[in-house]
Formats: sequence, C-alpha cells, structure tokens
Amino acid sequence: MNNRKKTFAIIFTGETFSLITSSLVQFALIRYLTDTTGSATVLAIATILGFLPQILLGPFIGVFVDRRDRKKILIFSDIWIALATLLLALAFFVAPETPIFLIYIALTIRSFGNAFYQPAMQASVPLLVPEEKIVTIGGISQSIISLSAIIGTILGGILYAIWSIEAIVLLDVVGAVIGVISLCLVKIPSPKKVSTENPNILREMKEGLVALRENKIIFLITKVIFIGLIIVMPMSALFPLMTKNYFGLGSVEASMVEMAFGIGMFLGGLLLSIWWGFKKKQYTIFIAWGLAGLFTFLCGLVPVSRFIAYVIGCGLMGAMMPLLNTPYMAILQTSIAPEKLGRVMSLISSAFLVAMPLGLVVATPVSNTLGVEYRFIMSGLGVIALSVYALFNPKIKKAEL
Repeated sequence: MNNRKKTFAIIFTGETFSLITSSLVQFALIRYLTDTTGSATVLAIATILGFLPQILLGPFIGVFVDRRDRKKILIFSDIWIALATLLLALAFFVAPETPIFLIYIALTIRSFGNAFYQPAMQASVPLLVPEEKIVTIGGISQSIISLSAIIGTILGGILYAIWSIEAIVLLDVVGAVIGVISLCLVKIPSPKKVSTENPNILREMKEGLVALRENKIIFLITKVIFIGLIIVMPMSALFPLMTKNYFGLGSVEASMVEMAFGIGMFLGGLLLSIWWGFKKKQYTIFIAWGLAGLFTFLCGLVPVSRFIAYVIGCGLMGAMMPLLNTPYMAILQTSIAPEKLGRVMSLISSAFLVAMPLGLVVATPVSNTLGVEYRFIMSGLGVIALSVYALFNPKIKKAEL
C-alpha cells in the first residue's frame, strides 16, 4: 500500500504541474479567440477540432492501450502535446497576428496526444488501486484536477493581461516536461492477460463493445449519460461568451467564472473522497445530474446586473461534476476486466466526445440568434428531465452498482 501511495503521490505531483500549465494555456487561448473574434462559431470550431482526433481514433487507440506498456503511452502522450504546444508558440513568435487556422491545427495535434493519454490513465487506475478505494482516489483525483484548473485560471487571467500569448503558451511545454519526469520515476503494471497474437483491430474493438454491452444496466446508464452530455457539454465552450456578450465584461470576470467552476469541482471531489456517495452509485450520478441541470437553468435566468449570482451558479455546477463522473468511472473500472478496460474506456471516450459537436450544432445557432442565456435555460431543463427519467427508471433503480 505504501508503494501504491508513493506511486500516486509522484504521478499526481508531476501531473499537477502539467494540468496547471494546460489549464493556464487553455484559458489564454480561449480568451485570445474570444477577444480577436467574439464569435461563438470560432469557439465552437476550436472546441470541435480539439476533440476530433479523440473521436475518430479512440476506438483504435483502445486496442493499442490494452496491448502496450501504459506508462510508455502516457509519456509519449505528454511529449507529443509538448511538441504541438511548442510549434504553436513558435507560430506566435514568427507572426504575432497568427491566423486562426494555425491555432486550429495546433489544437488538433494536441488532441492526438490526449486521445492516447486519457484511456491509458483510466485503464491504469484499477492496476494501482484496490477496488474499494477507487471512488476515494477518483474523488481525490478530481480535486487535484479542479485545484489545478483554479490555479491555472488565476494565473491565466493575470498573465494574459501582462504577457504575450506566445510566452504563455510556452509554459505548457514546461508543465509537460515535469509530467514526463514524474512518470519516469514510477512503475505502472500491465494487465495479467495480454494477447501476444497479431492484433485484429476490428475484432478487438468489437470485443470492447461486447464487454460494455454484456452488462445491460451499465450500457443503459451509459446511453443516458451520453444524451445528457449532448445537452450540457456545449456550456463549457460558451462560458466566455456569456461573460462577454451577456454581461458585457472582460477577461478578469471570465477568469472568475472559470475559477468558481474549478473551486466547485474541487469541493465536489473533496466531498466525494470523504463521503463516497450513496450506496447505489447510480443515485449519486443522476441526483448530481439533476442538480447540475437546475443550476444551469438558474444561471440562464440571472439578470445582467447580478454577475456574482452567475458566478456562484457556475461554482455549484462545477461541484456536481465529480459527483456524476467519478461514480460512473468507478462502475466501469470495477465491472470491466482490466485487459479489456482500455478498449472500453476509448470507446466511451469517443462516444462522449461526439456529444460535444452534436450539442454545439444546436447550441451555436441558438446562442447567435437568441442569446447565450437561452442556451443555458434550455440545457438546464433538458438535463433535469433526463435525470428524472433515470432516477425513476425501474431497471436503473434496482441495479446493485
């Protein structure tokens, strides 16, 4: 147990630096695009391109993750992301008025690294953590991610006002290097059952889907969550526009919103690491979904003169994220065989990421035509209705998860 604690302490320490710099750069780039274009369409395209490689390659990457050293995959991913960020920084240095399409390309390249990193990390957790501690570790992990986002947002708001965008982007390279060093210092075991046959990509992808569909309740919960993500995921891309276009405020206030959301996530993760949620994990998931929908709806109703109320609402939305995400991940990590978990996680990640562009197809016209606030109202009502359906679905209610 001491070795496991030490391993996680090293990984989390290194990755915290990487997460802080990534959050900082993410905030700065979104702020840059918002200030230079003020367009919901540009933000939507940037968001979609940032996820597209993960959507397209995720199912194939899962097969790779289940067959290869997961530690090496994580290191490769960090290095890849660092190189993509370095190229973007160079583009800003060479041409201060960097064309938007170069930012699009950099975000796409970075997404390739994330496409490998996320399933490899999620599939490694059951190999490092006892089953009864997965929810606790998940809560702690969410708190660390949230705290990193808070620090990154604060620094991003400060540095965006006093530094050039290229200097800010370079900080992500430093964070990635620290993350790589931390991974080099630990050992991540491989699954006991690893096929030595030549890979059959399509067959093994199908095995991952079969492993997910074999448990009908988990598959049903996954479908409900997918629909919910279509409804709510565009909100993250529209936060800056809500601050600028609806409230008429600037980068400092935008950073306040991001910081509030991050503080909420931190507190939600901290609560989950202590409380563990309800005995039946699905109750925790869908009650949190319902509350997230309620707070989203209320944020859309906040008057222009009550920006602080909007900030508080965003913080409460953030607090629900660990409560709906971590129990679901724990269900998967304790129900799917480790040697198939990479494929399952990749399939789910790809499916969930598809929810972002699908949601943005609806969100962008509504935001541009009626106003961003109406998208908040519509999303909140949709998520509330979905959570009520899930909580009263007999199959979901009776399941022992």
